[in-house]
Amino acid sequence: MSIKGQLRRYVRKTLDVRYRYHKIISTPPLASLSGYKLSSLPHDIVAGLIIAALTIPIAMGYAQIAGVSPIYGLYASTIPAIVFALVTNTRRIVFGMDSAAVAVTGGVVMGAGVALESPEAFALMPMLTLLVALFLLLFALTRAGKLVHYVPEPVMNGFILGISITIIMHQIPGLLGTGELDLTQLGAVLSHVNIPSVVLSAFALSALFFMGRYAPDLPGALIVLVFGLAFSAAFGLEQQGVSVLGSMPRGLPSFMLPHVTGLGVAVMVSGAFSIAITVAIESLLTLNTFSMNEGVRPHGDRELISLAVGNVASSAIGCPPCSASLSRTAASKSAGGESQLASIISGLTITAFVLVLSPFLYHLPEPVLDSIVVYAMVRVVDFRTVRRYARNVRIELGVLFLVAIMVIALGAVAGVATGVAVSLLTHLYRSRATGHEKLMGFSAEEPDIASHIPDNVLVDNMHGFLSFTNIDSCLEGIRKRIDPDIDTVIFEISDVTSIDATAAETMRRFMRTLDEQGIHVRIVRSLALANDHYTRYELRRVMKRMRIYPSVEDAIENVNRMKRKQIEVVPLDEEQPNSQ
Repeated sequence: MSIKGQLRRYVRKTLDVRYRYHKIISTPPLASLSGYKLSSLPHDIVAGLIIAALTIPIAMGYAQIAGVSPIYGLYASTIPAIVFALVTNTRRIVFGMDSAAVAVTGGVVMGAGVALESPEAFALMPMLTLLVALFLLLFALTRAGKLVHYVPEPVMNGFILGISITIIMHQIPGLLGTGELDLTQLGAVLSHVNIPSVVLSAFALSALFFMGRYAPDLPGALIVLVFGLAFSAAFGLEQQGVSVLGSMPRGLPSFMLPHVTGLGVAVMVSGAFSIAITVAIESLLTLNTFSMNEGVRPHGDRELISLAVGNVASSAIGCPPCSASLSRTAASKSAGGESQLASIISGLTITAFVLVLSPFLYHLPEPVLDSIVVYAMVRVVDFRTVRRYARNVRIELGVLFLVAIMVIALGAVAGVATGVAVSLLTHLYRSRATGHEKLMGFSAEEPDIASHIPDNVLVDNMHGFLSFTNIDSCLEGIRKRIDPDIDTVIFEISDVTSIDATAAETMRRFMRTLDEQGIHVRIVRSLALANDHYTRYELRRVMKRMRIYPSVEDAIENVNRMKRKQIEVVPLDEEQPNSQ
């Protein structure tokens, strides 16, 4: 179909309200719990308690970043999180206040000339969050959910790095006990450093990193919070100049009606638009990552509806905009969470905490809370990927740092837009320019003479330049062709001449998912040209964890031989020595 025809089809489907309703809105509630097994209940209970333990300290810190009282971080983890769990189609995504969204929200509040945690900040939050929800609904109805698949891996890593640095910089005054940080008057600021706050921050950060390294299964954030609270109450740190959390209300939040504040409609709408884009990007990328690991194809537009509904609930109780939480979703998965019941249990646990125990947080030192936020931001950055880029793919490293700098200087939206634009230019350059071609693959002793592919085998022929612009559609075609009778998938990549980091990583995740589902995965790469060092490096990353064969016939024969001998498939994590 021509580009003009594709555009005409897109506009027609976008304007067809009945089509959009049946595709997005008609999914019944509790769809994520369809087919739920009681055997999963113990795992969900444990995961829910762990999510709550992780949420209580982090959400309070995030609330301060967004510009409201820490109690609103807990509120956002109760009713809105439960509402999202009831309407989403995803199994594990945890909803609540998270890094990127709260950083942009705090930036919008400060950019409008409103002081954080001021009465004006509290007053504007219901309307700001409601506008974010409306924009998310608009994104869903205009089919914007698919656009997230065109965000390259280096851009997303740079986005996370930039957001993390921005949030950490906001926590430095709390760690030092200065109350503010003006780099133009660094000497004057350092003269007002509160030594007990610095010592407490150092101990808290050391304990968090130590437990994260040597005891990752422990709820480190909750342990540090409890010890910090007990130490502060026992030794009266407030009298020594250490800032403490102060009075926290007990009970559930009251419902609030949104209203336009003195900022004006234009400022509110523009700010809500930038927050909504950030929520959509952060949430859909989180959704895509964890759904890929589960072997499930997410419906991005449908989940934008779920995000909008969750933020309507957040607006109704005066909370800042919420999104999918990358860190808590990962925690839920590692704890064995099987469904959204884990999020519901977490929400009920935090509700009980707010009803009974919130006043006991009075003596919680803010340096401890800031340390927990800093630790969470450091952990969310994928330093292993940054090192890999530095050693092997310098262009991707440049894109990553460019995006991070733009996010820090101009905000999340500008950073992602710049990164995508640079990635497209890089893609065009690589698709037109080749050099230093070398043969890569394996020589077949005989040509592939397989005249018949068994019904249980799926062979996919990939060719040309695989990149962030086309890898998703390639793998989607494979997903649609896999039926219950397919037990073997063979990737024929002899004609792939170039591949970028996003395509390589997406293929590796997809192959790992197939392997975890019990499907035999093989790669065929007969001796063929690879354009450059960059391509050869990424192809090795794809091939080195899989069995590689010079022909489709050899791959099929190997699988059949394994079935006959009932030999277990080699795990994906074992290195294969036959990659070249």
